[in-house]
Amino acid sequence: MIRFSLPKYLEFDYLGWRDQFIDYWIRGNMLAMDLTTQIYTILKQPYRTYLAQDDFKPVLRELLSTHPGLEFLQSTPEFQERYAETVIHRIFYYMNRSGNGRLTLRELKRGNLIDAMLHVDEEEDINKVLRYFSYEHFYVIYCKFWELDTDHDFFIDRENLIKYGNHSLTYRIVDRIFSQVPRKFTSKVEGKMNYEDFVYFILAEEDKSAEPGLEYCRLHSLLLVFAAATPAHYHQGLPCGVELKWRLLFLLLKSFMHLSGAWSDLVGDLANTSHHAFWCRPVSVSQLKPNVGAGFQNSRVPAKCTLTLKLGFGHWWFGFKCIDLDGNGVLTPNEMQFFYEEQLHRMECMAQEPVLFEDILCQIVDMIGPENEGYMTLRDVKGSKLSGNVFNILFNLNKFIAFETRDPFLIRQEREDPNLTEWDRFAHREYIRLSMEEDGEDMSNASGDVWEESLEAPF
Repeated sequence: MIRFSLPKYLEFDYLGWRDQFIDYWIRGNMLAMDLTTQIYTILKQPYRTYLAQDDFKPVLRELLSTHPGLEFLQSTPEFQERYAETVIHRIFYYMNRSGNGRLTLRELKRGNLIDAMLHVDEEEDINKVLRYFSYEHFYVIYCKFWELDTDHDFFIDRENLIKYGNHSLTYRIVDRIFSQVPRKFTSKVEGKMNYEDFVYFILAEEDKSAEPGLEYCRLHSLLLVFAAATPAHYHQGLPCGVELKWRLLFLLLKSFMHLSGAWSDLVGDLANTSHHAFWCRPVSVSQLKPNVGAGFQNSRVPAKCTLTLKLGFGHWWFGFKCIDLDGNGVLTPNEMQFFYEEQLHRMECMAQEPVLFEDILCQIVDMIGPENEGYMTLRDVKGSKLSGNVFNILFNLNKFIAFETRDPFLIRQEREDPNLTEWDRFAHREYIRLSMEEDGEDMSNASGDVWEESLEAPF
């Protein structure tokens, strides 16, 4: 008898019929695969080497129709669809570090999605599955979007987003977001973000210190592009006809970028690089040869070419790339001051005691501890547990003030359950607030009051 270790919602009914599933299982040599590879193989299209967002839709449909914790949504198909969309967007936000919408087997094995899927299979209370599937988390995200989307056209513009978090963000950071330099919107409407863009935004804004909130700054994907004087096809933006040996790649990285860590992980993502979040460092052949020695001499790189090393940093909305105005991979005092100036002005308007930038800069240096006090690199920021607070100082006034006053409520929350992420705590607080507001509106409605459309709960 064949035994399956898959979650129930991925077994027989997923492919339609039991006998067909067993035949598929045997012919596909699935028994020899580990669980992650089995799920990856089942979900992906046969002609693809990656998972797209659409590949998860059948899984979510089955989950919504069978999970006891989601039964109450069966009478509202439109919100079943929104829940499914939100779960899928969350999966790709955390798992697809290359940011190209193509979830590879490598990324799937590296993340915690399979554990979350198994947890969903065992746990009847969907809200106890904090990773990806929590209904409460979905409720918070969707209600936040609904509050900002005042005309309910399912798009948010600059003026909508500036109201986020009780006007906590600065105009400069909102303009930076809508410039789409940190991350290109999936929205096709000029000057507006759609729901998927908002999901990425809120997850990044509310959890800057966790992966991938801080991993916007992660040196994740690598692409070597050769731009040669001749022949012309080297200018097409692809390594046409040029192969660089792995040994040379290691030498280049070690020689010029002074990187450390899991080299194989970095190199393994070459094929999955996101093309919208790059900064470039041109390096000429003459500069390369003295440093890489025989490794370069033995490579098949044309003598008259310039090598450009492009580094992709995943989703990278907030944090480093938002502040890195010139895209050179370094945060300077001038860049930080540009964003802090608006914070300073806002504090003065609120009759708050202003903190001069010179003092703030000293505080930031103490928090990050950069190798060079004249600037901060990506590596400096990633190495500090307080990096999220640095970004709050520069463009989120409410969180900056909460950090300065050391809100005892937030400190107590952290001590009670240190395993929760910033996002988990935020979602819990907001769910309680939204539930209390909805209860109050129910009481008002029962007494004969009529809700205004702008305050009406989405479901």
